[in-house]
Amino acid sequence: SAHTIDATLNVEMPLSLFADQLVVADTIVPDFSAFVNHDDVLKGTLTLNAANSFPFDAVIDIYFIDASSNVTGSVVVPTNLISSGPVTLVNGYYVSQGFSNSVLTIPLNETQTQALFHSSKIVFVSRFDTNSNPAYAKIYGSNRLDLNLSADFDYRMGN
Repeated sequence: SAHTIDATLNVEMPLSLFADQLVVADTIVPDFSAFVNHDDVLKGTLTLNAANSFPFDAVIDIYFIDASSNVTGSVVVPTNLISSGPVTLVNGYYVSQGFSNSVLTIPLNETQTQALFHSSKIVFVSRFDTNSNPAYAKIYGSNRLDLNLSADFDYRMGN
């Protein structure tokens, strides 16, 4: 299922800004009840489909949180860039004119895979690169970053 990261700002819209970095986070509660024998998973690959309508590029960090609110693992993917929405310059401001779609492939080692399976929450931290469009930008209430996360796993078979 798709998950959306929404930013709520108590300001007049559209917001005009220039910042070093804009960070937005969202948390999901995973349900791994359908997986059996997840201790036999050797490794995995996450595929993150991202649709971005913000006028900035972004990178995503993913954190696995246990029931005691401890970070048990993370995936930091600085080289996989989520492209900004299609941007045009309007009256001296960068404005996104729609969505750009990006697909990020994220390999997981066995430790990261087990941290994923034992997590009670997954936190997505989006860091928007406001320098990707080095001028003031306008952000509207309709700007979104939609994320869809899927996974493939390699299992240990037999004894």
